Amino acid sequence: MKQLLFTMIQGELKKIAAHITPDNIESQLTAMEQYMDILRIVSAIPPYDIGESTAKISSLSFDAAETRAEPPASSESDNETPESKPAAEPAAYTFERKLVGGRLPELDDGYHVNERIVRKLGIQHGDKLAVEGTEHFSDGGKHYIFKIAEKGAGKEPPNRIQLNYCIAEWDAEHHKFVIRRSAIGGMIKLGDEPLSLHLNEQDCEGMEDGELIDIAFYEERLDTVRVIWKHKTKNENQSQETANHKPKQRAAEETEEDEKKFPIDYSLLEGKTITLIGAEAFRLRYQQAFHEVGMTLYHITGDENKRRMEKYIRSSDVVVAVVPYVGHNGSAPGNELCKTHNVPFVASKRSGAQQILLEIEQVFKRRLSQAQ
Repeated sequence: MKQLLFTMIQGELKKIAAHITPDNIESQLTAMEQYMDILRIVSAIPPYDIGESTAKISSLSFDAAETRAEPPASSESDNETPESKPAAEPAAYTFERKLVGGRLPELDDGYHVNERIVRKLGIQHGDKLAVEGTEHFSDGGKHYIFKIAEKGAGKEPPNRIQLNYCIAEWDAEHHKFVIRRSAIGGMIKLGDEPLSLHLNEQDCEGMEDGELIDIAFYEERLDTVRVIWKHKTKNENQSQETANHKPKQRAAEETEEDEKKFPIDYSLLEGKTITLIGAEAFRLRYQQAFHEVGMTLYHITGDENKRRMEKYIRSSDVVVAVVPYVGHNGSAPGNELCKTHNVPFVASKRSGAQQILLEIEQVFKRRLSQAQ
């Protein structure tokens, strides 16, 4: 296992080194140093059973679901007879668990599988996934259906720790959310000492005191804590049900009121092409809002390889990174590509469709002002 991890990290370091430029050298060197830190930690760990070291981690099981990927092309003819050579089994890709979601390094130069799909399929580190089907979006994206073709050893990566049903508490002194307790395990400890884990601001958008969340971090790297899942409480479910039964007339009135507060000159937006990075959970909401004003929308996660990301960015009028849902790793490459292709880049701290449209409108207003 240790040698396999070394080999994987060597591959990642080679990829980072191959994409170093004068503009991104600092961020790339930081990324390389993080991998080197992992290597140092791994090299010092003696052989042991990962299951024992992560006894605090509760296991979850979920139903089968679908995600994004690309199915292998069939080489079989529709007219072949029963005597023909049996159809080959679909390719299976080895899943690597990351802090949030995971990766299929053998598919599309490294394909990201998001956390929602990991949970619904019950995917674990080392499982092999096969592609069952695909759907195509109007923005050029693809939606794939995966199945687990072969189960792995069922062990977490040796340096990844996951704690479930943690209680988010607001730390007034540090102005941050902190994790000290689990709803299923009590006080979180490192050895015999109580542990306080401060959460990244980008993961705390809309979070409330007392909210139940799952977190993950790298062993001996408490600064890497990420929120990977938020559990809905009974009150939240009731609030959502109430919202779903809100009279349509009232909903329409609220929409009209929002537009009065934030008037937009839609003539500036019509016919424009926009690429959004992040906030994939709001894809349908964004598609509806952007198409209604005559805009073409490309929506990517920020985890795509650089070549695929560049395809969308170079054909866009504006690129918007939804910062609370994408972070530095997704927005930085997008910003660099925008500079290369002279495309305006907006780092939005808000995720509402109306707010994003306002920020895009400001880009085009500045262009008009500069042209006069």
